[in-house]
Amino acid sequence: MSLAEAHILLVEDDPLVSEHLRAVLRHAGAHVTALSSLQQLDAFDPVSTDLAVLDVSLGDGEIGDHLAALDAAGVSLLFHTGTDDIRAIMQSHPAARILAKPSREDELLAVCQDLMAARP
Repeated sequence: MSLAEAHILLVEDDPLVSEHLRAVLRHAGAHVTALSSLQQLDAFDPVSTDLAVLDVSLGDGEIGDHLAALDAAGVSLLFHTGTDDIRAIMQSHPAARILAKPSREDELLAVCQDLMAARP
């Protein structure tokens, strides 16, 4: 499954990581919206979003309690994180995938493509 025309939300608070991931996803054909805080995520309307690539620990807190709008919109979730223990989030989001940081570009794209292919 291609990422061409996919609408991807990227939530990452490290500017260098965010810019790199945004470039990788855009190069694969995706439309990318990048956010860097929970405050921005809470204000974001995910209505046209297909997939979210999410860092679990942001500068203003943990993402776990801020996923309701994404869940309601049916957004596929990829937790791209260096955090070791995200069992609680995964119990609440069993269809989500996890990719440990740092990841290779081809791994990131493969997981994103898998999640897009599994969308209804």
